[in-house]
Amino acid sequence: MDAAIAEKKILLEGELAKAAPHEQESIRRQLASELRRIEEKREHEKEKIRSGK
Repeated sequence: MDAAIAEKKILLEGELAKAAPHEQESIRRQLASELRRIEEKREHEKEKIRSGK
């Protein structure tokens, strides 16, 4: 999961650096959303392991 987070950060931060100022906020929101989704997936998998399923 950490690799997935790093990959998304690198990809979207690269896009952010090249983006026009009016596009940067959208990219920041996308990055935040992607990181949240990855964290939620990680927590879901932890809970699945903890519950024995």
